[in-house]
Amino acid sequence: MSIKQIGKHRVSENDIQNVDFNNLLEGKKAYILYTDPPWGDGNMKYWCTLNKRHTGKEIEAMSYKQLIQIIRGIIVNNVDGYVFLETGNKWLEETKNDLKDILFNAQTYSLRYKSGSKLLTNPVIVGSTNPNIKLPDLSSLEGAIDEKSLEIAIPLLAKEGEILLDPCCGMGNSARSAIKNKMAFVGNEFNAKRLQKTIKSLEKDENI
Repeated sequence: MSIKQIGKHRVSENDIQNVDFNNLLEGKKAYILYTDPPWGDGNMKYWCTLNKRHTGKEIEAMSYKQLIQIIRGIIVNNVDGYVFLETGNKWLEETKNDLKDILFNAQTYSLRYKSGSKLLTNPVIVGSTNPNIKLPDLSSLEGAIDEKSLEIAIPLLAKEGEILLDPCCGMGNSARSAIKNKMAFVGNEFNAKRLQKTIKSLEKDENI
């Protein structure tokens, strides 16, 4: 597993099913897991196709069910605090059912995202890994657009010096949110071209 250390931040470039998150986190627990993974089998295939176009590397697409089970394992083994998981409307109930025994005080909000000239909606599930960890009032998330959800939610959940983990970190929206809230960022992304955007954001962190 290829890991890059950037000050207090760590990122890896790998297929999520091949990542040793305990190693990536150096045995520590993340305080917040935020992730916006591909939604559904078709989207999984699309991102694998895009990765091949960007990098020349071919990765076989797993099913969405497999992905959620991997994320479930990450939550159980590597997170002690809050979980912030975006999904698609079609897979909301399935995702909630797969996580209902490990995600406590869960709430669901409807976010909006840009698709061409349209604004479409998708849900985000927010919960905690312990029934004693209560959520703050996150009602302002309802109707938030794209990464604005991070700007709203993370400051309400963040704790300075703790870890924000994103196992599908893409081009760095969650990394920039970690920096703004003085958290350490740990992320993984299988698309090397997209990961470079995250790395460039982390390298601009003045506090490392």
